[in-house]
Amino acid sequence: MSTKGQEILSVFQYVQQVFKETQRILLKMDNLMGPEWKTVYGNRITKEVTSSLVDPERWLVEAVFRIYEAQNPLINKGITITFWGDIEEPIITAGMLVYSDIKSRDHWDLWNSWFTWNPNEEAKKVLDGREVKYKPDEDNNITEVHVFSLPLVALENDIDVESKIFRPLERLSLRYRDTRG
Repeated sequence: MSTKGQEILSVFQYVQQVFKETQRILLKMDNLMGPEWKTVYGNRITKEVTSSLVDPERWLVEAVFRIYEAQNPLINKGITITFWGDIEEPIITAGMLVYSDIKSRDHWDLWNSWFTWNPNEEAKKVLDGREVKYKPDEDNNITEVHVFSLPLVALENDIDVESKIFRPLERLSLRYRDTRG
């Protein structure tokens, strides 16, 4: 096998390992969120990838999601992991979305809350786990966004998943419940 061929093989083996580590993170989150919070989309973790010959840019998943709801389906918590795109390194985004109506809820709402929707100017999005809270300007059924992101490499083990993602998500919903009475 040529050196170039070995490099290509190594890249795909590395991507497969990253996906296995991603599965570990998602399963850990499922265990931490349950039994109260259930996944909204079952075992689905992505969409809009393709097996079409004419669309090779979408053969490889760009991001994955895991969205949860509890007794009140208008309050969703979730995580997305973005592997590539307009980013410098893979990141994990977590947050809570409060809906006025879930009819237009989308798999990518949390991802959009970080990457495409613009919060007010004073809310700066940085990869340090700091919460950004805002009401989207877009015409959708989301009344509040609470979101934060970290570099994916900040999660080195299950303790990091619990302390850097799960616990902050838990505090968001507790704080939200306290402010609503």
